[in-house]
Amino acid sequence: MDFARTGPGTLAGRYMRTFWQPVARADDVPSGRAVPLRIMSEDFTLYRGEDSPPSQPSPSRGEGVDQSPPPLRGRVREGGSAHLLAFRCAHRGTQLSTGWVEGDELRCFYHGWKYGPDGQCVEQPAEPEPFCSRIKIKSYPVLEYLGLVFAYLGEGEPPPFRRFTSLEGEGVRRVGAASPLPVNYFNRVDNGPDHAHLVFVHSPFLNDSGMPTFECVETDYGVMTTAHFLGDHSINQTHLVMPNVSLFPSGTREPGATTWTDFIAWSVPIDDESYRFFQVMMTHGVTEAPPRYASYAALKDQPSVIDLGLDVLRGQARIADNLQRPDVFELQDFVAQRGQGIIADREHEHVGRSDVGVLLLRKLWERDMLRVEAGLTRNEWPVPEGLASLRMYE
Repeated sequence: MDFARTGPGTLAGRYMRTFWQPVARADDVPSGRAVPLRIMSEDFTLYRGEDSPPSQPSPSRGEGVDQSPPPLRGRVREGGSAHLLAFRCAHRGTQLSTGWVEGDELRCFYHGWKYGPDGQCVEQPAEPEPFCSRIKIKSYPVLEYLGLVFAYLGEGEPPPFRRFTSLEGEGVRRVGAASPLPVNYFNRVDNGPDHAHLVFVHSPFLNDSGMPTFECVETDYGVMTTAHFLGDHSINQTHLVMPNVSLFPSGTREPGATTWTDFIAWSVPIDDESYRFFQVMMTHGVTEAPPRYASYAALKDQPSVIDLGLDVLRGQARIADNLQRPDVFELQDFVAQRGQGIIADREHEHVGRSDVGVLLLRKLWERDMLRVEAGLTRNEWPVPEGLASLRMYE
């Protein structure tokens, strides 16, 4: 079954569009601005209004959806709500993101046609007898949560929005949206329940503990993988929330600890050969950003993960010479996943018992996709209250 291709009309694309997906970091969509957006080989226009309150769903197809996440902590963003419309103006087909935001509406750069957040045309300045009521472009439900803009790109009413309450509490939150990574998104999704790679890809950080024993189980929300490292008596537990959400630990939680970090990430296709990695890192029990957050800012003068990773694959650089980078885990994962090919050749793999988590994940995907293909409702995959990953010492 083809998990990799998600463009319009593909089965995996239809399936992925039945979920709310993050499409941008909220702070990257300033008030009164429109930007072009490409998700799953489809183009859109994302803009933020000037005068309506943020974190509200767009008027189209938003009724009846649980859209009441708590307000984001920290700085309150000025301006209005984010909205998502079709990529082109209905008049002569120019790119709408080149236009102007006026209040909560968007005016086309070419001839000034103006659209509301629901896609309805409301002005045609050059027409002596405007026919606005007959013109409406596609719009998509949008909401903001954990510093990200989410959209529902599927047909019909959107499903209830799934919250991750372990990242909503007191603490310091870091929200990231990686540059487009030139590899298929499913190479990353496959990596989620694969704990066998930890000892090798992320050495020397983990291999002192030796090869872990691990178990993978199907849950109401997806796959839970638990790895037991015998050398240091630690447990590393991660979750793959269907279809493309990874929740894993980025710190150590010991019994009685008052500070710990939860790390969640969505792998969202841009097209079949690239994806964007949206991530939220929440450190609990602190009021100031941990030093590791500040270390990421120093990377602006360093080669990107992509440039450095491609150099490694070309034999022009070594990961071993870059172990001090705060994003070295991302570098290691990118090299391993791009090394499979931009789209992995899964037909010629030779999987073993250590791949039990990967095989379970693919089984869940296939089962759900077949339901969508048959016109049935997919599994809901509800997220339990307080779901969190951990790395704990026994």
